[in-house]
Amino acid sequence: MVTVHIPRLTEPFADIERTIQIISRRLAPVKSIIVTGILHIDQPGPSETSEDLIIFSLPPSRAGTLSLSSRAEVLRKEVESDGRWLLNSPSSLPVLSNEVGDPGPRLLYCNDTSGRIRADANLNGNPLPKAILELLATAAADTGADCVVALGHAGKAGSSRAPEKRLARAASAFATELLLHVAENGLARTLEEMRETETVVPSYTLSSLPPFPMCTLPRYGHAALLVVPTANASKTELLRSIVAKQTPADVTLHVITITFDSGVGEQPYNDAGVLGARNRIANALAHLAEPENHEVLRAHNAGTVLVASIENFIRLAGANRPTDHGVVMVHNATTGEMAATLSSGVTVPPEYVERARRFGCAPGRPDHGNVSVGQVLAANVPGLDKADWHVVLAGRSRYEILREAAERLIVPW
Repeated sequence: MVTVHIPRLTEPFADIERTIQIISRRLAPVKSIIVTGILHIDQPGPSETSEDLIIFSLPPSRAGTLSLSSRAEVLRKEVESDGRWLLNSPSSLPVLSNEVGDPGPRLLYCNDTSGRIRADANLNGNPLPKAILELLATAAADTGADCVVALGHAGKAGSSRAPEKRLARAASAFATELLLHVAENGLARTLEEMRETETVVPSYTLSSLPPFPMCTLPRYGHAALLVVPTANASKTELLRSIVAKQTPADVTLHVITITFDSGVGEQPYNDAGVLGARNRIANALAHLAEPENHEVLRAHNAGTVLVASIENFIRLAGANRPTDHGVVMVHNATTGEMAATLSSGVTVPPEYVERARRFGCAPGRPDHGNVSVGQVLAANVPGLDKADWHVVLAGRSRYEILREAAERLIVPW
């Protein structure tokens, strides 16, 4: 395997073709090539201020599941367009400091799902020139090498060189992670290999939860309004059905969803799970408390307001094996009372948790992971549902387990 870095492309992509041809002649037979570099394409529009990593593969005609290009596709499924992990992954250099709010470079992919260069590949909405796309599609044809290219795009030529250094490090970190992924090669599995390899374990006792600050909302009638601060339809329906079962006979229940961020990343660990559920409820309460949002209360004749949330998380501290639990929380904003319960857990193969944690976390918050364990599992096990991998690994659906926990909850009317 050969890794090549081209500091600055003077003729877009032509240098790549020449580099691959030189390598193939001098170092043949070469099976795999990684090319990194910095690219400038003068195009109008928002791309002038963005920092992107353009990634494409030039797989040989018979690329196996362990090939460089196939591993690049798995990495794509693991992180999608999120490049934050390049700022603080173990593969990064100190120059890639991750400041609060720094989104990191975007990862833009030029391959379609079949591995071909996409005819509609674009840079921030601007189509890449057809000649470039044709060059990408044929550049490795003479060598038969398995080639992956990662180029940092730093805006227009002649602009500040500061992004170039940062993006060069990002491209290098991407290449390093890809090489490690190929070398480790231990996460690829089939559904049958993973089926019922994990177990369902009992829940544990939640630590005492501090009360929410009192939120005084106007009352417009005798109906109850359930607010669910998530876009997850399955969680919304679960919470609706549980609350509906315990709604007093003389009370009409209305349900609305207003999406709010958990503030704990894509993958919370340990106490960050409970914090994520609380954050969603707190954000919803703050939203409803604003006078301009009282109309939704009036429209539903709300006299009682309930806000409910579910957050899954991975327990590491105090667990013999990483375990996925869910916390179910219902807060009565009218009375100030709250109820919460914890679901049973499903154990998780530690190597997939370690892989997810390699992609970093929020600055200074190691339990606020950037990439979910479910995302990593689904990327490496074709056909696995990233949201409900539990049903294959442990024979129980995540939502079945959450429902069992929610049915134990006494809604604080």
